[in-house]
Amino acid sequence: MSLLTAPQAVTATTTTTTTTPTKPPLYSSPSSASLKKQNQFPPSSSEITSTIYPLIHNALRFQKLVLAAALQLIMQTLSAAHLVGTSCILYSRAIAWRGLEVAWMLWDSKRARRFRKRIEFEFFVLLLGPLGNMMFLGLFWFGWVLLGLGIWGWFTG
Repeated sequence: MSLLTAPQAVTATTTTTTTTPTKPPLYSSPSSASLKKQNQFPPSSSEITSTIYPLIHNALRFQKLVLAAALQLIMQTLSAAHLVGTSCILYSRAIAWRGLEVAWMLWDSKRARRFRKRIEFEFFVLLLGPLGNMMFLGLFWFGWVLLGLGIWGWFTG
């Protein structure tokens, strides 16, 4: 067989028996016959396929392993985020409730009541002065509403 011709199925013929072509194993040690085949140019499509197939097969297996690892990592991250979020919500509710209890306790304490009473006294007596009572009565007197309704009825009626 010439090296420049297209590759053909290898058959060994003798005077008495004929053998059929066999495929070499995918991972075999190179023999002298396969070295001669590898030096052919251009290589046949079956040689290219038999050379590239293990590479593609291993690449696909690696891709599936990476996908499985990534999905596992995503699921673990999702469950950890759910756990952290739930615990943060529960802790923040507990802290807010405790803060409300402490604030109410401070507001309702004896010292706070005395302080509020003193501030109220200061506001009504000292800040408003003697005219303050008359000013509040003048501003918030209910009679203004009655007078306003009467005047409005007089002009519209």
